[in-house]
Amino acid sequence: MEQKNNLIFASFILAVALIIVAFIVSSAVYHIKALAYGLSVTGSAEKIVTSDTAKWTSSFSRNVGLTNITTGSSEMKSDLATILAYFNKNGIPSSTITIEPMTTNSVYDNSFGKPGYYGGGGSLIGYSFQQQITVESNNIKAITALAQKAATDLTEAGVIFSSQPVQYYYSKLSDLRVALLAAATQNAKDRAEQIVKSVGSVLGPLRSASQGVFQITPVNSAEFSGYGFYDTSAIEKKVTAIVNVSFGLK
Repeated sequence: MEQKNNLIFASFILAVALIIVAFIVSSAVYHIKALAYGLSVTGSAEKIVTSDTAKWTSSFSRNVGLTNITTGSSEMKSDLATILAYFNKNGIPSSTITIEPMTTNSVYDNSFGKPGYYGGGGSLIGYSFQQQITVESNNIKAITALAQKAATDLTEAGVIFSSQPVQYYYSKLSDLRVALLAAATQNAKDRAEQIVKSVGSVLGPLRSASQGVFQITPVNSAEFSGYGFYDTSAIEKKVTAIVNVSFGLK
């Protein structure tokens, strides 16, 4: 009888031990799977900024006949003086102006019977002069206003003037990038915690993090690029940072 009781007790101990081992193994397997799969989320952060620098490029030109190359050069000098005086009158100081060297191109009577910059078997019939001017300043209001009317005013003054759209930049973008990346990472963590909480799990340690695209768009724009987007057309911009983060699970 005693031997039978000992056998039953030993069987009971063995059964308990097997249950404990099974629980430990299952817990370990669950833990390993949790670590293996983890949780990957995307976080984002954005901020509206106002551009603090404007860059405006314009150019003027002259076309002259074959025997008037000296006249063309003199006319270009006169046009430049007129433009600079006009800029100064409209609040653009010379310190913000960059004047590129003047370029001269030969004009040919091409094979189609129309003047062009390429020979095409035609004869030389004259010269074309061109010069580019760039204004870069933090006086955004003055540059924007000038760009809107300069072509009309200078053309009326006898200058063959061409204007490009003003480009707007934000000079503190590097500092803002760091702050937004930190905020985007926190946003990713908050999202991950909400996800695991909803399924009764616990968020583990950070496993990896990588920067996604960095977007600079007009405020109300839906433009997006997988390589990032940098808008220079709008004064008010929305800067967005995206990060991809992976966490382990407990």
